[in-house]
Amino acid sequence: MRTLGMLTAVCLALPLSVAADTGRLSDMLQMIPDAAIPAGAPRLDIAYGDGDAVRGVARNGNMAWPADDWAHEYAALRSASPGQAAALRAGEGEALSLSWRDWVHTLEVSAPPARMGVHFLFPDSEMRLRGALFGHGMEMTPRNGQMVLWQGEADHAARPDAVDPTNPFGGAEGLSTRFVVEGEWARWATGWPQIDLMQAGGFPTLADRPEVAQAVAGLSEAVRRHGRLVSVALSLDLSGQGLADWPEAALAGVFLADVVNRREEAALVGVLYPPGTDVDAIVARLRENWPGTMLARWAADPDITPIPGPRPGFVLTIGGDWGEDEAASNDALAALLRARENGTLGALIAP
Repeated sequence: MRTLGMLTAVCLALPLSVAADTGRLSDMLQMIPDAAIPAGAPRLDIAYGDGDAVRGVARNGNMAWPADDWAHEYAALRSASPGQAAALRAGEGEALSLSWRDWVHTLEVSAPPARMGVHFLFPDSEMRLRGALFGHGMEMTPRNGQMVLWQGEADHAARPDAVDPTNPFGGAEGLSTRFVVEGEWARWATGWPQIDLMQAGGFPTLADRPEVAQAVAGLSEAVRRHGRLVSVALSLDLSGQGLADWPEAALAGVFLADVVNRREEAALVGVLYPPGTDVDAIVARLRENWPGTMLARWAADPDITPIPGPRPGFVLTIGGDWGEDEAASNDALAALLRARENGTLGALIAP
């Protein structure tokens, strides 16, 4: 008994390991083989969202809430990839026969000239999506043991006559698309090589790509500390020339994430720099300049989480409680986006 008591005391003294609630991000990244990323792509953009992270919070835990359309709307728009959000707005809540409630987990990947994605749908959505695709004039072809719906002869081509703002799968640009819809999963790509590889599966996957793995590890550590991941938009430089949309910071990678924790919210910006960058000096300068910025009203001192690895970096977090619109949006994330637009954020993270 004495030994059992000592063991119990030791166990209680050990820190508890808390897993990050990042939804199905890693699982869905593993559904895209790394070979699907075209050789020579200058950058890689990944957008992921978990609608359930918002849906439950918006309903305040009441799954039988009588007027829950707004909860589905909030969930869809906050977790949506850019193409999906634009399509839902254009269709006033409906995109290819799917409404706010149908979108659960979404992953969209862009690696020029290719785009592709994986979507986990509400359980009864499969036939409506398949019917909508067929109704849009897509052809059906058996391929690799599955039925593929497709349109556009040339891979990755934009066709002006096929533009459809309510189609979240590259429809705003009229891109060629190839779809596999089975059960609760929809997989799509703008080229045959990509959909063939996604059908075949195998390793290594996008989750195994070193740049992606490092960024996701940094994201997961920050999410573990602050709540549950709603959405993340990750951009990675594959050319060594930096990210054109962050010229002042010379970044190797960056992500912006929306996180919820009951009635609290947090916004994360993760930054990765080229190998050899003195990140400690950047963080020290950020801390020194923080009090004079628009972000200081969110926290007296910046909340920094290191991202170790070959591309050194860190995650900056700001947080607060629900605003007047409650679960409809994340005010902290909106503040980060404003700080990016007016140059404040770029100046803080510049080498």
